[in-house]
Amino acid sequence: MVFEARILVSGDVTGVGYRSFCKRLAQELGLKGYAKNLPNGGVEVLVQGQKEKIDALVQALKQRKPFLARIEKVQVLEQKNLRSGEETFVYFEIQ
Repeated sequence: MVFEARILVSGDVTGVGYRSFCKRLAQELGLKGYAKNLPNGGVEVLVQGQKEKIDALVQALKQRKPFLARIEKVQVLEQKNLRSGEETFVYFEIQ
């Protein structure tokens, strides 16, 4: 079964390679989706894949970071099951 999660990361996460860091982690876990900067200085990560892999990504985002990043909060705002054919991403991208 495929899941989708929307994750918000707050702190000093723009201009420090955080989206590239997210992409590398997601690709290592075989997840698809995107990471993008938000106007408030945070990063939104939307991922699709196996629930265990999404949970592993969330834990990695809480425990690891690029050298210059400062993480205040990693919050999963939404997590849901996707029906067959509802996957919208082919790979993980930086927006």
